Amino acid sequence: MSVIDPILGGAVEAFLPAERYTCTVGTGGVSGLDLVEFSADRTVIRSGAGSLVVAGVALYDRPAGDKVTVATTGIWQLTASGAIAVGARVIAAAAGDVAASGAAPDARTVVGYAVAAAAGGFVLVKLTV
Repeated sequence: MSVIDPILGGAVEAFLPAERYTCTVGTGGVSGLDLVEFSADRTVIRSGAGSLVVAGVALYDRPAGDKVTVATTGIWQLTASGAIAVGARVIAAAAGDVAASGAAPDARTVVGYAVAAAAGGFVLVKLTV
């Protein structure tokens, strides 16, 4: 499989299709491939660890106040926080990253599962938001 890189401040999806919608970016801005969570009506920020309100994946780098497209499904190359095995359920980690969920996760925190083991700080994740 080839390496999938962000292009021009955006994100490239590994496989299609994906459901998408537009939100306003809240405090702090977002980067392409960040997991984002709702902070207000149709407003997103980078997700925090164990978030219960993950909205999906931001597709572009955007500052606070701008609009950003968010994907809720699909397979994406996301930043891994620690080791993640193939098939592992993943949850939001700090700063918009993902982490392995552990043995008995709160089902409300699971955002998808790894379709390949984490390598080089990245992991392919099938979103189930």
